[in-house]
Amino acid sequence: MLYDQQSSTNRNVATLEDYLEALKRYRWLVLAVIALFTFAGWLVVNSRVETYSATARVLLNPTAVGSLDNNRLVAPNLDREAEVLVSDGIATQAVAQLGTGEDPRALRREVIAEFSPDSDTIRVSYSSEDPVRAADVVNGFASSYVEQRNAAQDAFYAENLAQIDAELAALDARSLELAAELGALDEERRTLLENVEALNRSTRLEEIATERNLVVTEQNSDTVERRTLSTRRSTVQSAASSATAPAVLLRQAQPPQSPEGLAGNYIILGFFLFGVAVATIAAFLRSRLDRSVNTAADVERALGTRVLGTIPDLGLRDRLARRPIVMLSPNKGLRSQQARESIRRLRSAVQYISRTDGIESIIITSFQPSEGKSTTAANLAVAVATGGQRVALISADLRRPTVESLVGLDLAPTGLSNGLAGDGDLEFLTAPGHDSLFVLPAGPEPANPSELLGSPQFKSVVEEASNSVELMLIDTPPIGSASDALAASQSVDGLIVVVDAKATSTQDLLLLAAELDRSGARLLGAVINRTTPTRRWNLRNRYRYAYESAAAER
Repeated sequence: MLYDQQSSTNRNVATLEDYLEALKRYRWLVLAVIALFTFAGWLVVNSRVETYSATARVLLNPTAVGSLDNNRLVAPNLDREAEVLVSDGIATQAVAQLGTGEDPRALRREVIAEFSPDSDTIRVSYSSEDPVRAADVVNGFASSYVEQRNAAQDAFYAENLAQIDAELAALDARSLELAAELGALDEERRTLLENVEALNRSTRLEEIATERNLVVTEQNSDTVERRTLSTRRSTVQSAASSATAPAVLLRQAQPPQSPEGLAGNYIILGFFLFGVAVATIAAFLRSRLDRSVNTAADVERALGTRVLGTIPDLGLRDRLARRPIVMLSPNKGLRSQQARESIRRLRSAVQYISRTDGIESIIITSFQPSEGKSTTAANLAVAVATGGQRVALISADLRRPTVESLVGLDLAPTGLSNGLAGDGDLEFLTAPGHDSLFVLPAGPEPANPSELLGSPQFKSVVEEASNSVELMLIDTPPIGSASDALAASQSVDGLIVVVDAKATSTQDLLLLAAELDRSGARLLGAVINRTTPTRRWNLRNRYRYAYESAAAER
C-alpha cells in the first residue's frame, strides 16, 4: 500500500511533534552545533579588547560674560562650549593635572563632548583599557573647563569693577583740580576787592564771576557722574556676589566597573540561543531530507505489511560483525539485553504466524546489502532452536554466504549449490551447541544462482526439509541486488524483509513492494533492524531492565 494523498499532505505540515522528534533523533548533531556556537561566543568574549568608558556631566548656566549690559545674562551656546571643552587649552590643563606628559592634541581627539538634548548639560566621555585612567581623563577635562569658564566670569566682573574704579579716580583728580582752580579765582577776587585802585577792576571781577560759575558747573557735573559710577559699581558688585557659577560639575566620573558593550555572559548566552535555533533548523531539515524509514508506521505504509519486530543497534560491534549473534553472546550489557529480548519477541511473532497461517518455510531477505538480513536470520534461528523447536537454516545466498560463519560453522566445500546442480547430496550440519539447529551450507558459488533457486530441485529441497523440522529459515541475497530471493519465493510459504532504520529509504521500500507485487511473492512482514535504543528512567522500565538482566543470566 502506497502513501495516500491525505497522509502525504499531513506529513508535509510541520508540527511541534516533528521538531521534537527531529531534535531527539539528531540530538548529537544538535548538541554539537550548540557546543560549537557556545565555544564561538566564548572565543569572541575572550579575544576582544575590553574598554571602559567613563562619563562626567557639566551644567552650563547663563553668564554676563560677553554681554554689553552687565545686568543681562546670556544663555550659553552649547555647540560652541562643547568645542571649547575639547580645545587645546583645556587639553593642556587636563594633561598638566594628570601629570602624564602626553600630547594634549592627541588626547583631546579621543575625548567626546556632546550636549544632551533639551538640557543645558554637556556630557564628557572617554574610553580606555584602564578604567581608572578613563575616569581621570574625563575629570581632568571637565574640571579644567569648569575652572576656566568660572574664572572667565570672575575676570569679567573684576575688569568691570577696575574700569569703574579708574573712572572714579579720574573724577577725584579732576575734582581736586577744579577745587584748586576755584580757590585761585576766589583769591584773585578777594585781592581785587581790597585794591580799589586796580585797573579794569570791575571788568576782571565780572570775568572771575563767569569763570567761577563754569568751574562750579563742572563740579556739579562731576558729582552727578560720580554718583552714577558709584551706582554702577554697587550694581556690578551685587551681580558678582550673587552670580551663579557659569559651569558646575554635576557628576564626577567614577572608574567604570564593567567594560563597554554587552557583558561576556550575555554574549555567550546570545551565541548559545542562536546555536539552539540553528541546531533546531538543521535537525529539522536533516529530518525532512532524510528518506530513511524511522518508524514502524513508515514501513507499514510503504510495504503494506505488518512489522513483526524491531532490533536495536548494537553499535560498532554490530557494524564490524565481531559478535553480531547476540543470542550466542555472553555480553550482559543493556544493548545486548535489549537485542536479545527483541529477537525473542520476533521469534514469538514468527511462531504465531507459523501456527495460525501454516507457515513452515520463510525467506529472510532485504532490499540492499548490509541491512542485517543474515544476522537477523541467524539470530532468529538460534532463538527458535533455544526455545526447543527444530529449525533449519538454509544458506541460499550463493553469491556471498554468511550464515555458516555466524552460527560457528566453517564454509563447507559442498552444499546447496552442489545439490541443486546434481553434483552431490545435500547434508544439513548441526550448529555447535544447538542440537535443534540444522544448517545447510551454501557451497561453492555457481554460475547461475537465480536459476538454481527457482528450479524444481530447490522446491524439493524445501519440501523434504520441512518434513523434518518445525520451521525453515532461508537466507537469500538482497532483492535490489539480485533476483535470487524472488526466484526462491515461489518455493516457500513467504518472505520476511529486513529494513535498516539507518540506511533504508522509503523509496527503497516502495521499489521493493513493487518487485514483490510483480513476482507474486507473499510478504509475511518486516523486521526493522538497527533502531535507536531508548532508555526512559521510570519505575516501569527499571523493572523491565531487571527482567532483561534475569533473562540474560539464564
